[in-house]
Amino acid sequence: MSDYDDLVSALSPVSAALTKFGIRHYVITSKLEWYRKTNETSERQWDDVTRLLKLLGDAADIEYLKGAAESVGVHDLLERLLSAR
Repeated sequence: MSDYDDLVSALSPVSAALTKFGIRHYVITSKLEWYRKTNETSERQWDDVTRLLKLLGDAADIEYLKGAAESVGVHDLLERLLSAR
């Protein structure tokens, strides 16, 4: 099993399926939104975005993520996530 498979299997089933279909950046933004809507208490959402960003590595389109996060009001969460990288 590859590192990719290990990381995908660690994500929730929905996130894993979406990741395999190539909409990783959307998943990150959506999970940050959900994390915000749960008063930043859902460790599952935060752990998922942390793993997904690790999985993306250099392939992460940071500028796209920043724009998407800004558009839904979670830019501060994305910055926190990126600073922990």
